[in-house]
Amino acid sequence: MKVRWKLLLAALGIAGMSVTMPVHSAEVDTPAITSPTSGTVVSTKKLVITASAYAGAVKQVSSQWQLDTVDTFDSQRLVTKSEKSHFATYNPPTLSPGTWYVRVRYKNANGAYSAYSQMVPFIVPERKSGY
Repeated sequence: MKVRWKLLLAALGIAGMSVTMPVHSAEVDTPAITSPTSGTVVSTKKLVITASAYAGAVKQVSSQWQLDTVDTFDSQRLVTKSEKSHFATYNPPTLSPGTWYVRVRYKNANGAYSAYSQMVPFIVPERKSGY
């Protein structure tokens, strides 16, 4: 893989440049979203998203959460948040009504990332007056 990157960088005329990319590793188990469950209609007033506990031999240093309105996680509305203290819980910002998708991955002290969890869709309802 390193050889391919060196060749690509050389072809682009930037051979002296270094590229660091996060890699997911077998040393960090893939987490799972535990709440909300798929298709749940949620209350945005106190929305807390949770994931399974970290499993890895090396200490966990962060979790990275992603929320988006598309399941490919590549829209203009993508929200990415790194959490460095409460790894398995995330309190997202107020979300607009509609279907949202969430996923999470964990990072250990060696800089290794898990794969992203399976994405979980959930529904934010229209706000009622006085909400």
